Formats: sequence, C-alpha cells, structure tokens
Amino acid sequence: MSEPIIMPQVGQDIEKAVILEWRVCENDHVSKGDILFVVESDKAIFEIEAETSGVILKILFEEGEEAKVFEPVAYIGEPGESIEKMEASGDSSKTEQSIVHRQTVTTDLPLELSKTHASPSARRIAREYDVDLSGISGTGPNGRICKRDVLNMIDHRDIPSPSELQNTSAMKTHSVPVTIKEISKDIEIQFSKMRKATAERLTLSKQTIPHFYHAIDVDMTATLDHRKEYNKSANSRISVNDILVMAVATTLNRFPLLNAHVFDNKISIKKAVNIGIAVSNDEGLLVPVIPDVAALGIREISLLSHEIIQNARQGILKTKSPASFTISNMSMYQINYFIPIINPPECAILGVGGLQKRVIPIGKTQTAVRDIITLTLACDHRAVDGDYAARFLKSLKRNIEHFALK
Repeated sequence: MSEPIIMPQVGQDIEKAVILEWRVCENDHVSKGDILFVVESDKAIFEIEAETSGVILKILFEEGEEAKVFEPVAYIGEPGESIEKMEASGDSSKTEQSIVHRQTVTTDLPLELSKTHASPSARRIAREYDVDLSGISGTGPNGRICKRDVLNMIDHRDIPSPSELQNTSAMKTHSVPVTIKEISKDIEIQFSKMRKATAERLTLSKQTIPHFYHAIDVDMTATLDHRKEYNKSANSRISVNDILVMAVATTLNRFPLLNAHVFDNKISIKKAVNIGIAVSNDEGLLVPVIPDVAALGIREISLLSHEIIQNARQGILKTKSPASFTISNMSMYQINYFIPIINPPECAILGVGGLQKRVIPIGKTQTAVRDIITLTLACDHRAVDGDYAARFLKSLKRNIEHFALK
C-alpha cells in the first residue's frame, strides 16, 4: 500500500524547509533507514531517512524548492503502483496541496547555487570560498558537482582563503578573525541564517519566559570510579555526559512537569523523554536530540550521543523528535558554574559545570578531597514552582551519586 513521504518538522517552530538534495530518484528501491533527501532549515541541515521500505513512486519537489512541514514531498509504495491510484484512494488533496504550495526558495544562497545540481558539502565549500558553481562541470552521478570538483576549481584559480577574506572590507561570511592584530579596519559581519535564528530564539526566551534558577553540588567520586571500571572492560567508552543523560531521564520519570512544553495558557507533558544536547559550532547553537532515552541503555546512549554531537558540529541534524528537556554541558571548558537559557517551548534546561577537586567535611572531624560538579537548573515559572524544581535536583543528585553501571 502506497504512503506519502512527509516533510518532517525539522526543528521547533519551523514551518518550511528547503530540499537541498535528493539521494534517490523515482523508481529507486529503498530500505527502511536509507537516506532519502537532505533539507535545510534556518538552523541546520538534516538528512531524512526512509521510515518504510519500498519503491519511490513520485517526487513532488525538486532540489532547491521549499516545502511545508507535515506535507507530502514524495510517495513510496509497491513496484508498478501509480500515482493515479493514490489520488483515487483519497491522497489527491494532499498531492494537489503540496504542488500548490511549491514556491521559489528565497535564501541567503546565490541564485546559481539554488539551481545547480551539487552536493551539500560542495555548496558549503562554494559559499565559503565564494565560488560560482555554474562554472563547474560535475564528476558525480548524473553530472552532480561534488566536493572534489569545487576543491579542484579552488586549487587552479587565484581564490583567497576564508582567512584572507577576513581582512577585506567586503567580507560577507560569519567568519571571525583569529586575533585582533589581523584586522586592519573595523569589520562588520552579517549574521548567518543559523546565528540569526539562534539570536531570535534566545531573545524570545528571555523576553517571554519567567526564568528561575536552582543550583546544587554533586559528588562524582564514586560515579567516576564506576565509570573507570566499566570502561576497562566495555567495548565502547562512556562519558560523564552519557551518565548525566541517563540519570536525567530516570529522574524526569518522577517529575513529568519538567519533561514538557509550555505555551501561553497550557503545559504539554511529553510521553517520551527526548533529551536535547546543546552543541555550538561556528554558525550558532544547535540542539540535537537523543529520542526516547528512558528506553535506552548506557551503551546505546553513548553511541547515539557521539553521533549526533559530531553531526551537529557540522551543521547536520538527523533526528525528527523535538527535545522535551535540554542539557548544556560546559565542563570541557573548565567552567565551574553558569546560568543556561531555556530552549522554548521546553519547560527547563540543565547547565553542567566542570569537575572540581574540593575539600569537603566527612562526619564531624574529618575532611576529604572529592570530585564535585555544579548543576544549575533553569525553569519556566509559569509551569513549575521552586519546590518542585528543588525536589527534582535533589533526586537527580542522588541518582547520579548512586549511579550503577551494568
């Protein structure tokens, strides 16, 4: 039975996305999990996977076109099944609606990049070096311009590098000089689409959400010892962040008001615990998501976390599930304590500080050096009160300090 392939919601409050590249053609057979197409929103590039196996019967949008979320962009079904049969079965309204809503995309890309058949990596390098793709002959499948084609053009032309472009008054990209000494005059840098979206979202958060904050110290000594022993025998190593993700998911099970989205006059408590991990790259902030964490083991969390963070640093998000709670970890920068900003419409976000050696009292007469981290919870006061948030943090502290790795 044929099914529509729907444009997913590739980010909260995002209504449309641009199809950058189709990885399949009509009549291609695909398996569940295969990458079908690549889309770009204001914040990132996403690879969209097939949710079922079958044959691509019809593609409704071409590369460079914009589609609304939750509407069909293609159809998948059995070999030989026609689009006419699908329309007769009741899908015609969706198909017609999708075609009506097709429009010429207006983005920050030059017009020639929107029309040229090129891979996402080739487009990114072309934007970075200000290369006109229309003058390049592609060596990829069906004449597609690949990364190597753009690099070959750069090698054989007198094209300045991004660092050289930084010293010109006509700099257009969101590049930052390495040192002040490199700047000969004041430089104005236009926000990239991702940086602009980040700015708008954080401004909205601070202006509309009544934040309040709680902080608590957590003794990580025993947990770090357990982690060390586990990593000696396990096939894959787990990080402190993996442990925090699992502990947060376990704790949220008992505090569902914090696993929620908040709107003007209601709170939507989420069934699945989808943990977002705040990740920064040169263009702005992204929040890749580990879906349904409560159903995963620590090893699965570790593998997924590593994959989504690496992809996010390249501006790629693969998951379609919106985060229900976010963790922002600054421990790698030796930041002891910071106050995070809630990622709307979520109800809360957890800030994780760096590991510190501290002397603390043991009993009435002794002291000991322990490994301590500081957790800071920011909450939306419209949905939860201080008592509820304090009990969550106290429970989270206990779950982390008594974390058992199996």
